[in-house]
Amino acid sequence: MNQVKASDSLVTQGHILSRLSFGATSSVIEEVNQAGIEAYIQSQLRPQSIKESPVLAKYLAKLGSINREPVELYADALAFREQLENSKLSTKQQDAIQQDLRKLSVKTINEAADARLARGIYANRQLQEVMVDFWINHFNVHVQKSGVKFWLHDYENQIRSHSLGNFDDLLMATAKHPAMLMYLDNKNNTAPESPWGKKNNQGLNENYARELMELHTLGVDGGYSQDDVITLARILTGWSL
Repeated sequence: MNQVKASDSLVTQGHILSRLSFGATSSVIEEVNQAGIEAYIQSQLRPQSIKESPVLAKYLAKLGSINREPVELYADALAFREQLENSKLSTKQQDAIQQDLRKLSVKTINEAADARLARGIYANRQLQEVMVDFWINHFNVHVQKSGVKFWLHDYENQIRSHSLGNFDDLLMATAKHPAMLMYLDNKNNTAPESPWGKKNNQGLNENYARELMELHTLGVDGGYSQDDVITLARILTGWSL
């Protein structure tokens, strides 16, 4: 009888750990055996109380681009693009600049991906990383859109800081982040009658407003109309880089 109870307990623990983490390691199993599964759950719900893995910290320290300010990466990319606009450059010079820009882009994308994978493997705050993965998929952006790639790791960190918190705070953090402003074009969303809109011949861009209701909150059949999309787009004007 005791063997059956022990077996049931292991099955329950295995099920819970599969939901709260990316896989139970020997150290996690030992922690659960010592403190109990309930204590483990409560600690995972308070990630700030968990000391992060030194192995993870050491790995992340080696990834140069994620340890730079995203605005610096973005500025470097803009500088390369500005150089390419110089009509006096030879083809060889243009190719060299294009190669430098490509290297910066690839390095930034790869290191952001490496960091995310490393957190999934080594992080002690496993539930937080599971929720980051969930919310990144919900509030997704794409690295091939505009300059999103240079803000991707910072965007993930913004989501991480709200991943176990209030949905309203998370929604606002993603809405105002440069990665989302670029990806769904809200950086171009301008009141057409405003001085800026008139000067630059810009107007409302409904893309983010529509996706905000359709994908991020209410759903496809959420009961909103095209007029609601336009009204929300007007409310969201002025959020730029």
